[in-house]
Amino acid sequence: MSDVDLHLRPFGWAPGGYSFHCQDCTPVGASIKDLPTGDKRAWRCRPCAEQALARQAAATGVAEVAPTLTPQQDIEDLVQRFSEALRAKLVISEAKHRWKGHWRRDGWLAELRAELLLHVDKGDPRDVAAYCAFAWHHGWSLAPTPPARTAQQEEANRASLRNHWLSCGRAMERRQVHIVAAACRYDNVTYRLPPPARHGDVLELMRKLLPQGTGGLEQQGFVTNNDHFVGREEACVIARSAGQILHKTGPEDVLFSECVW
Repeated sequence: MSDVDLHLRPFGWAPGGYSFHCQDCTPVGASIKDLPTGDKRAWRCRPCAEQALARQAAATGVAEVAPTLTPQQDIEDLVQRFSEALRAKLVISEAKHRWKGHWRRDGWLAELRAELLLHVDKGDPRDVAAYCAFAWHHGWSLAPTPPARTAQQEEANRASLRNHWLSCGRAMERRQVHIVAAACRYDNVTYRLPPPARHGDVLELMRKLLPQGTGGLEQQGFVTNNDHFVGREEACVIARSAGQILHKTGPEDVLFSECVW
């Protein structure tokens, strides 16, 4: 674009070979041979753009657009120019196709999406923006609708969810605290033997390992699956919660190895 033409761009015209309807002077129903030409995004013919520039100059005393704009002014200028171009396009299209508010009707979201994609391929951003504006008016999302699933797909999805939750349940069961061995603790050391060893077996092991004995100060209890030593009372609570008690002997709040194996 030459420097001579730059001053008309804010007023709706730029050079090009695209035929379009001028929002100011093109009559409805004009044949294509009578249409002005310019850039594809133009909404005024060159004479009308020059007249718009002249009107601004007469009103403000400024014959040209300021060469620089602040970021906010730049956005406002863009929005104003595009909204004017969009309005001109909609007015001409409505008159040409006799829509008369056709876009206000309900229930045409699928059609709107199809038309939007069609006009994306055609390339005029004003048409794309028009369909976006229609969707915005209705409060419709333009995200693609996921395809409906068949009965087989639904059943496969439910089966997958069932397997997932069963797997989670088994994992939770594996992580649940439970009793794994009878044990005794003395001097901060835990002595243990795997099932079906009893506490008597553990005490016998300790007598072999500790010739000096414990003086009866050892604490009897159990070891859990996370390798923690717990007393008989706490072990009873854990075993009940984990469903390990096969038959209860002794006091109800105390666990014996005979209760779990």
